Amino acid sequence: DMDTDYDRGPLYGLKDFPGFLYAPQSLSDSLQTQLAYEAVSQYCEAPHLTNIDSVPPKDSEERNTNESMWNLWKEENGCGNDKTTLDQKKPSRRKYRSFRKLSWATMGYHYDWTSRAYHEDAKSTMPEMPEKVAELFAKTSLRVEGSKQVRYTASACIVNFYNKSSIMGGHRDDLELAFDKPIVSISMGRPAVFLLGGKTKDCSPIVPILI
Repeated sequence: DMDTDYDRGPLYGLKDFPGFLYAPQSLSDSLQTQLAYEAVSQYCEAPHLTNIDSVPPKDSEERNTNESMWNLWKEENGCGNDKTTLDQKKPSRRKYRSFRKLSWATMGYHYDWTSRAYHEDAKSTMPEMPEKVAELFAKTSLRVEGSKQVRYTASACIVNFYNKSSIMGGHRDDLELAFDKPIVSISMGRPAVFLLGGKTKDCSPIVPILI
C-alpha cells in the first residue's frame, strides 16, 4: 500500500525557486529497499535501455549479454552461493555487462542524449513502482501549486547508478513534452549534495541541499 510506505512528513519550498518542493526522508525503509532491488534486478534489463547497451562490446570484453545484472551484482559483491572469494572468481577478461560500467537506465520513453529528445518509437513499459511513486509526489506538487488539474501519468524515467566518486554536471530538464507537469526526482543511498541553481551556471543564488 503506497499510503503506508509514504511518510507524510514535512514538505519544503524555497521562495527564490517557485515550483520547487523538497520532501526529505519521505519514503519508508521498505519502499526504498524495494525500489533499490528493482533498480538492480529489473530496471537495468531489457526491454529497458542502459548506457552499456549503447556501446557494442570491445574485442577484449567477454560478451555476457545473457547474464542478468542482478546475478552480476551479487557476483561482483561476493554474494554468490559458494565460498569462493571475489578475487578467485575474477575473470581473465572484463565482462561487457557489469555494474562497474553501469551508470544509467531508461524506462518508458527512452531519452536520446545525442538528439536531446524523446522519440515515439523508442520506449518500453513504465514499471509500476516508480510510476506510482512519481504520481503520488506529482499530484502533491500540483495541489500545492493550486492546480485544478491534478491528473498525472509518468511516461519516462531515468535511473542513475552512482558509485562513491560519481558526480552529475549542472543541467536543466528543459526538453520535456509537458512543462505544466512536475518532474519527480527520488534520491536513495549515500548522502550527497544537490545544487539548485538558475537558468545558467552563473545565476545566483545557488542553494546546496543535502539529500
